[in-house]
Amino acid sequence: MLQTELITISKEGVQDTSKIAYCELSEAMITERYREYMLALWGLGRPSTDLEVTYKAGYVDPNRFRPRRFELENKYGLLIECRKRVCSVSGKLCKCFWFSSSGLRLIN
Repeated sequence: MLQTELITISKEGVQDTSKIAYCELSEAMITERYREYMLALWGLGRPSTDLEVTYKAGYVDPNRFRPRRFELENKYGLLIECRKRVCSVSGKLCKCFWFSSSGLRLIN
């Protein structure tokens, strides 16, 4: 029988050097295309659709960023799905994304 143990680590016990290393690692994992997406989203100033972010970055095809947005949301936890609303570009009902708290710390 396999037993697992839940370990909780307090944030108060984390050394400053560990926090700095985490920030450096977080910044290193973000490639140029991730940065381009995040800066375009930040430039819009509100939760936005993939197509709105794509147009803001100067492109037409939302598939340029969609895989990156998916990874920023699901792999790195830097974005969250906020709600659905009508896209200002397509006029269709679409999902909107914005920065999670860790994403906001990274973009600022």
